[in-house]
Amino acid sequence: MLESRAMRLIAVPPEIEAVLCLYAKHHPEDVSGIEKVLSFRKRVRAEFDRLVHESEPPALEVSIGEFRKSAGE
Repeated sequence: MLESRAMRLIAVPPEIEAVLCLYAKHHPEDVSGIEKVLSFRKRVRAEFDRLVHESEPPALEVSIGEFRKSAGE
């Protein structure tokens, strides 16, 4: 839940990004700033995803043989 709320705060919604890109086409003087902001938000999202992934507990991996052995088969 917290993760999805944070993602909404970090990510630029596709419709907003499309409007910004359309604006940039008509205002070339603002292209650099818009590109920097969008790039920054994408880097923040990638780092957030990395941190979330690293904080997840590792998946329990047990082979069938190990399972049978521990079950006494």
